[in-house]
Amino acid sequence: MLQTHFGKRQPVVKRSEGTSWSAKDRAVAAIAVSYTEVCAVLDEIADDNSYKTDVPNEARDLVTTLEELETGFMIVFWRRVLNGF
Repeated sequence: MLQTHFGKRQPVVKRSEGTSWSAKDRAVAAIAVSYTEVCAVLDEIADDNSYKTDVPNEARDLVTTLEELETGFMIVFWRRVLNGF
């Protein structure tokens, strides 16, 4: 589902692997660059009745969290902090 929304050159959103600062930078960069696409995919999952009920609910919760001002601020903040590593 993610592949239909993402361009070929967009970073892939995945769990931060490892504890290095550069791994965390890649994870934050991926969500910052692909924010709109991630929200669109989560909205699709939230509206899809073919999943177990907990999956759409979790997708809705994630969209709600991503749309909060604090989350947007933290994405920008950590992107700037981690950009140096």
